Amino acid sequence: MLKSSVLTLILFSLCSPAAAGGHKPSAEEKAEAPQATYTLGQIVGPELLASLHSGPTGRDSADAPYLGPDGKVNLESARLKAVAGDRHAQFLLGMFYLSRKGLVRDPARGLRWLEKAASAGDVNAQTNLGVLYLMGRDVPPNPAKGLHWLERSARAGDPKAQTVLGLAYYRGQRVKQDLRLAAQWLGKAAEQGLARAQILMGQRLRVGLGVDRNIQEALRWYQKAAKQGSADAQYALGSVFFHGKDAPRDDARARFWFEKATKNGSPQPANNLAVMYEKGRGVERNYKEALRLYRIAASKGIATAQGNIGFMYYHGRGLSERDFKEALKWFRTAVKADFIPAQRMLGIMYSKGQGVQKDLDKARYWLSKAANQGDEQSRRIYETLGGTEHGALEVRDDKRGATADDLGAHRDYPGDLPTAGHQPRDALLQLDWPDHPALSAVSSVMTPQH
Repeated sequence: MLKSSVLTLILFSLCSPAAAGGHKPSAEEKAEAPQATYTLGQIVGPELLASLHSGPTGRDSADAPYLGPDGKVNLESARLKAVAGDRHAQFLLGMFYLSRKGLVRDPARGLRWLEKAASAGDVNAQTNLGVLYLMGRDVPPNPAKGLHWLERSARAGDPKAQTVLGLAYYRGQRVKQDLRLAAQWLGKAAEQGLARAQILMGQRLRVGLGVDRNIQEALRWYQKAAKQGSADAQYALGSVFFHGKDAPRDDARARFWFEKATKNGSPQPANNLAVMYEKGRGVERNYKEALRLYRIAASKGIATAQGNIGFMYYHGRGLSERDFKEALKWFRTAVKADFIPAQRMLGIMYSKGQGVQKDLDKARYWLSKAANQGDEQSRRIYETLGGTEHGALEVRDDKRGATADDLGAHRDYPGDLPTAGHQPRDALLQLDWPDHPALSAVSSVMTPQH
């Protein structure tokens, strides 16, 4: 049975006749690929390749003659084995034709091979077919068939299928939402050591989704994933100790985990670590290091970091004097992500002519955008300018916008799940595994401005 800890390629499924060993190959089955051999990495992707212990099936090459001593797969040998009924070869052949990585792509042929492998009991093929039917990629959505394949693979112990089921039931995506069942499946995957499932279990235990709220258990799962090198888990742990809401504030531990996550390439914790250097929290204040870290996060599109850089130039922190033009540039970058504090600052700068020609119309425009998203300070400034040009401000009950005195984290942890009704975008169900955070919400700290 092929073992893997990650789902790496977008695969597709299609109904086809069941595999039958010993039949004469059709003309289509005999069709050769443009080159005879490919590396496993080319076929299954680097993440899945890293999870394979020996050969494409977890067996040694004596049991997989299509795997050469140089580690390359001979497609013709694999095809012959697939025609003879080898489900592992069928799975590899299906992946080859379904790959979006620039190889020869023939979805119809790939789908048939993948279906054969799934019908023959290959859990990886079953999991991928389940996801495809559930999501409707290259096939009409078929939730019943998707659940059939996913549950079959999950019952066989595949943690990927268990995680997908957990997320599907959590989100209620094409299935009836069931938080209890979601937690059960995620728990099974987490117990098997799948880091992504461990993070998701930690999130649910922290807020009590489908399980009793238990901070210590949440931290235990975060730590298990963090020890596997998960930057998301390391970031989550750093956030817990940074904010001090679910555990006593501990700047030393927050810094430790933020540094690990940053070294692992995650941009959000670089922003939070920068805040610590800018404010001197747990470290000696160092504006130069703060700006360096902010730039790391900003270069990856983190609007909070872009805004924080703007604030550093606006207030002249670590500089000989304030630099309004540079601040304006960064605030304009941050508003592209609809970042509320940057919208407010553009309104203020246009109203005062800081780094730009004074323009009350533009000031009212940016202040109205921020105010209509719940920013009370922008509302007050807008009213002092007598703003009517851009229409009446909407009346909102929520207070999502941050104030100048407390611009704290918009979300305290990666993938924060505050309520059962909150439906964040889960990368796993978009088959974007495992290079992106499980959830899209950015949990960054905004520097308090005074």
